[in-house]
Amino acid sequence: MNIPNYKSIILPFLQYIADRREYHRMEITNGLGEEIFELTPEQWSVVRKTGQSVFGHRCDWARYYLKDTGLIESPKTGYSKITNRGLAMLEAWNENPKEIEDAVLQSPAKFLDYINERWPIESEDDSHETPEESIESEDDSNQTPEELFNYDQDSDRVPEESIEENIRQITTEAAYNHSQDSIEENYQSIRGKLAKDLLRRIKENSPIFFEELVIDLLVEMGYGGSREDAQAVGRSGDGGIDGVIKEGRLGLDVIYVQAKRWASNVGEPPVRDFVGALQGKRARKGIFITTSEFSNSARKYISAIDSRDSKVILIDGHQLAQLMIDHDVGVSVEKIYEIKRVDSDYFAEDTENS
Repeated sequence: MNIPNYKSIILPFLQYIADRREYHRMEITNGLGEEIFELTPEQWSVVRKTGQSVFGHRCDWARYYLKDTGLIESPKTGYSKITNRGLAMLEAWNENPKEIEDAVLQSPAKFLDYINERWPIESEDDSHETPEESIESEDDSNQTPEELFNYDQDSDRVPEESIEENIRQITTEAAYNHSQDSIEENYQSIRGKLAKDLLRRIKENSPIFFEELVIDLLVEMGYGGSREDAQAVGRSGDGGIDGVIKEGRLGLDVIYVQAKRWASNVGEPPVRDFVGALQGKRARKGIFITTSEFSNSARKYISAIDSRDSKVILIDGHQLAQLMIDHDVGVSVEKIYEIKRVDSDYFAEDTENS
C-alpha cells in the first residue's frame, strides 16, 4: 500500500496554500489527502505507534522542510502561510516543472542551497522550530524524522547513501536522537533488499544446492555439531525427507528436514506428507522450509497436530532469508557504522579535589 512520501507532498502542499491564507496543519493534511492525493480509507488507516496517520506525519515533515527553507512561515503554532519565496518557487514550477521537481528530490542540504541561490533573501526567519516544537501542544511531540532524512524508496538512491547522509547531519542532541531512528529504518530497508536478493539467488540455483544450504543454516544455528555430522539426503526415494540433523551437539535426538525451493505457495498436502514421513521414521521433530510461503490450510494443519506426537516448524521464504542474514549464511559484512556520543563521565570533574 503506497502512501506519498514527504518529498512528493512538498509541491502540492505549497500549491494548496498558495492563496496566502493561514492554514492549520490538520486542514492541510485533510485537504491534501482528500482532494490532491485522493487517499483510500485503507491508506488513511495506516497509523504510527503514536496514533497519528502515516500520511499526516509525512505532511508535518513536509511542512517542517518548507519552513526550514523559507518557503512558508508559521504565524502561530500549528499554522502555515506561504511566503514570497514560496510563491516565486510555485511560479518557477509552472514555468519549468522538471527543474523544480528535480531540486525537491535532492538531499535537504542541497535543496536548501538551491533555494538560497535561486531566491536569496536578506533575513531568514530565525525561528527554526522542529516539527516536535511546532506541534508539541497538539500531543504529537513523540515524532521521529524518518521521512526527513530517509531515502526515497521509489528513487534510485540507495539506503547506504542515506545512512551516510544521516550520520553527517547529526549536529544537535535532538538531531542525534531522531536521526538514529532514521538510520535504523534505513538499516531495515537494506536488510529487506538483501533478503529479496538472497531468495532470488536461491531460486536461481538447483534444488540440491537448496537442500545443502538448509543444512548449512541449521548447523550455523547450533544444531547437529559439525557440518560433517549433518546429512542432506534429499533424492528420489527419500520418503519426503531432505535432511537429517542432530538436535544438539550430543545428538540425543534428531530433526528431520524438508526443503522446498518452490515459487508457488506450499499447501496442506506436502505438509501432511512430511508429517506422515516423520511418523514412518518414528520421529517427533521436523522442520519444513520453503522459499515461498505456506497456505493458511497448511499452517492450520500444523497447529492442530498434537505436540506429544509430532512437533513441526514451518519456515517460509521471508523467515529463511532473515535467518541467513542473522547467522551469516550466504552473506558477508560490507560496512560497519559506529554511532558515538559524548561520555559524560569522562568530563565530570572531581569537585572534592578541585
